[in-house]
Amino acid sequence: MSFKDSLRQTMRALRRRMDQVNCSLAEKALPGDRKLRVSELSLQRKARDAGQKGPPLRVVEGRKSQGEAP
Repeated sequence: MSFKDSLRQTMRALRRRMDQVNCSLAEKALPGDRKLRVSELSLQRKARDAGQKGPPLRVVEGRKSQGEAP
């Protein structure tokens, strides 16, 4: 393996690790109620960008997040 290939591989691994750290920090930074609102806004933006004309989409919590058994 050449030096360039080794460096590229190391950089990819570093980027993956930084992404993981960033996601972890973002997960810890948002309170639960804010996460739900961010998800709703994200769905609405995606629907608008896709050109949907129906009612706005909203996040529905699954059974596991509500503490119910599957």
